[in-house]
Amino acid sequence: MGHNPQSLGGMLGAVNAKTDGQSAELLTLTASVLRSTDVGSALAAVATCGVEHLGFRHLVILGPDESGRAVRLLAASGLEEGKTRPGILAYTRGLASWAGRTKLPVGVTGSEQDPRFGPPPAGAAAALACPLLDGETVCGVLVSTLSPDEDGSPPALPAEELGFLACLATEALVRGMLRRDRGDLLQRLEESEKARLQAERLAAVGELVAEMAREIQAPLASLSGFASRLSESLEPDDERHGVLDVMQREVERLDRLVGDQVEMARSPDPELFPDEINRVLEECLLLESDTIKSRRVRVSRRLSSSLPTLLLDLDLMRRIFLNILRGAMERMAPGGRLKVESKRKGNQVEVVVAADVPRGRGETLEQMWRPFLAEGKRPGDVAAQALERMLTQHHGVLQVTSDAEWPLLFRLSLPIADNRDRRRPGTDRRRRNRRRA
Repeated sequence: MGHNPQSLGGMLGAVNAKTDGQSAELLTLTASVLRSTDVGSALAAVATCGVEHLGFRHLVILGPDESGRAVRLLAASGLEEGKTRPGILAYTRGLASWAGRTKLPVGVTGSEQDPRFGPPPAGAAAALACPLLDGETVCGVLVSTLSPDEDGSPPALPAEELGFLACLATEALVRGMLRRDRGDLLQRLEESEKARLQAERLAAVGELVAEMAREIQAPLASLSGFASRLSESLEPDDERHGVLDVMQREVERLDRLVGDQVEMARSPDPELFPDEINRVLEECLLLESDTIKSRRVRVSRRLSSSLPTLLLDLDLMRRIFLNILRGAMERMAPGGRLKVESKRKGNQVEVVVAADVPRGRGETLEQMWRPFLAEGKRPGDVAAQALERMLTQHHGVLQVTSDAEWPLLFRLSLPIADNRDRRRPGTDRRRRNRRRA
């Protein structure tokens, strides 16, 4: 029997022919179920009415558990506490499980044991289970048992009365589910609205920070240029060279921080273009040429000429290599060594940046990730986020290790076979003019 609220009136009319008192009870029950906002109370009223006014011996309403079987007790009437209660519940659960699977009513008459459900409860001459359906969904099962007639014979199954109670129970369950779903929907809408407002606020703050960062970059470049020209105008043994060097290093550090903020304000969508990884490495070494010269760093280039063209986010890739180079040279003593190497290794393009830096005694592997660590030596700042985004976009792997020759060694592996065109549909395949970060 499917859920059909319009059938309530017809069923109630069929039961009306009994007695005026009984009709009044059923009308009261119908009104209370339709008005009730508590599913448990409505189902309890249905079960009580079945036992006290319609002559059922036991009436149990079961709902589905997590596995979908209708074995969870929702309401019951006529069950006395004691040794018989577990047996009655076990029998009704067997009937309910069958009716829930088949989505059809099932009845048992006579005192003989039905092999599907086991022995009937003591004193029960008949049993009837009716699935509670909301469309094709089983939201519960109503199970009743009946006492034998006065002459001891099995009673007639009161399908009409049980159908009326099943329809009321279904109405209560469906109304309860609708209220619960509506509450969940309202909660999700409220959470979604909060998330949207938070995202809008963060986006506005991000745009403001990025704009301020761009404005700061110009005066920083001027300060660096003035310090460089002033240093060139001094005598080689002038002690003010040290002060100007410190000034330039601090300006470089601020410029990197500002550049990271501008980088993170970019769209998270990848901008991939076919290019050569060697060209990115050469450009990064050129950008750091002044630092390499001032610190007398000895650079060893071993860039393979037979590497395939890859799809690269050039700005993001440049940012990662600059972080690695700068982080290595900051730890390097004057006159130290730096190796930049690219090669093909199987189906991978491998880039190695190695630095001859002093490694503190007991220094942990995590501390070697210094170019991508925040001040508190924890990953999560903009440099680490940019690294994570680059590795995700390019399906790459970055390792930091050390060996007998190189105390600090970064190894980036990028796949060749899986380096398919990952650009969004409609992206112009021609390389655009791109400014360096």
